Amino acid sequence: MKIRKANLLDASAMHNIETSCFPKEEAASLESIRERIKLFEDVCLVAEEDEIIGFVNGAISSHETISDEFYKNMVSDGGSNVLIFLV
Repeated sequence: MKIRKANLLDASAMHNIETSCFPKEEAASLESIRERIKLFEDVCLVAEEDEIIGFVNGAISSHETISDEFYKNMVSDGGSNVLIFLV
């Protein structure tokens, strides 16, 4: 298995995993996954075995917890905490 940083070409495969793990109303949209890759490139990783089989994404933030409000206003603020959205 290879683990590497995610890139925008991985977004569709990541979205397929996301929608297979969560109900439609809770799953991140494809556009949201693309935004997370752009905003938080250091905390978006994929696992591959011939294809993407899993991913983790999160943010480096000054926040200590993830709230619904954080998801609405995601920004990379250079804080010292790593927040994990999804494994």
